[in-house]
Amino acid sequence: MKRRIPFALPVIVVLLALVLPRGPGAIAQSATPALAPAADSTSVAEPAPAPTPTSAASAVAASDSTSAIKVAERDAERAERLAIRDNGLAMLYKTQPEVQKAVEAAAGYAVLDVTAVYIILFVGQSGKGVLVDNASKKVTYMSSKRVGTGPGAGKQRVFQIFVFKEKSAMDTFVLSGGVGGDIGVAATMGSHTMLRSFNKNIDIYQIAESGFALQAGWGGTVYSVDKDL
Repeated sequence: MKRRIPFALPVIVVLLALVLPRGPGAIAQSATPALAPAADSTSVAEPAPAPTPTSAASAVAASDSTSAIKVAERDAERAERLAIRDNGLAMLYKTQPEVQKAVEAAAGYAVLDVTAVYIILFVGQSGKGVLVDNASKKVTYMSSKRVGTGPGAGKQRVFQIFVFKEKSAMDTFVLSGGVGGDIGVAATMGSHTMLRSFNKNIDIYQIAESGFALQAGWGGTVYSVDKDL
């Protein structure tokens, strides 16, 4: 008597053949998950992004603004110094008209607005102005300082006008940074006066703007060029 194969068995075999992957190792391959590629340990970090046109333009604008402020301040200071020159000469010519020809015929001249303080034996002074070369019309911006001792009392603001009869005297005044001892002793009591100079090629005039001071002299003052102007 023959054994019968159950009808369901061939059907199950056919279904398994259709579902399972074919070929050797197919089952193992299908069961192995795909691995992500390993990261490259030698990769270089990306550079930081370059500044945007907007940020670069803002930086340039800020720099230009700062430069403009400095130029404006310099121009304002120059204008103030030139006004000192004009006012000082106007006062000098008003009190001593004969001096105008000497100033115009000289190699050059300097005008400074000076404030001086005298307290018993202490002397403090500061000033600013310009030096003008009559031949070239070149303007040099100057300052003056004096801190020392000497008899005197009071506070006074004056114009100091230097008249350089020779170019060598004017050049020495600028290049040496000051004449100091060239200004001799002169006693004044808040009035217009001419100061005596030990250099025969320099005449020095003092015109009081305000205040009252009894002083023994202006010797020892240092006059220097304002290079920033």
